[in-house]
Amino acid sequence: MGFLTGTCTFTKYRIEGDEPISFRDFVDERLKRFAFRELEGASDEKTTGWVGLGSVLDTEFLNAYYSVGDYLAFSLRIDRRSVPAALHKKHVLEAEEKARTMTGRRYLSKGEKTEIKDRVHATLMSKVMAVPSLFDVCWCVSERWLLLASLAPKVREEFEKLFKRCFELEAFPFVPWTARYLDPELEATLGRLTPASFV
Repeated sequence: MGFLTGTCTFTKYRIEGDEPISFRDFVDERLKRFAFRELEGASDEKTTGWVGLGSVLDTEFLNAYYSVGDYLAFSLRIDRRSVPAALHKKHVLEAEEKARTMTGRRYLSKGEKTEIKDRVHATLMSKVMAVPSLFDVCWCVSERWLLLASLAPKVREEFEKLFKRCFELEAFPFVPWTARYLDPELEATLGRLTPASFV
């Protein structure tokens, strides 16, 4: 679920690093450069990139509509293509049986089995359609925080890698009790506290 659909879960990030002087132009160029591209090779299993907020197809980012005031809003698209294990196993067994029949042998060598598995996998992958997933991103540039509409570790890992490559900035999951993010007054108050026994 994304930010535009109602209730959603999200991970909050702190953004660290030096932003270029003409940051909005930099973001525009980078969003377009790292925009989502369709899977090309028959054996490719995954591709990631940016798309317009909530739009699976928008990879052009025309008119910079993703930029509203102090906020940037766009989506991370991850397409995955995979062959179910049971289907792969069935086709491998069929291919092995056919190879044994053609050669007249009861057993195949390890190399032959590996070659059959690879060939079956490539054939099935070429027939499988990729499944797209969208994860919305809302970035408050001035306050240096960002929301990603996902809690899934694999999605967060993909996001963090792409974000760093794209914007040359680090996105760190926000941990509210980290001292450097506390209000200075609250940090001083916490520093004056002493341990007490309640027993």
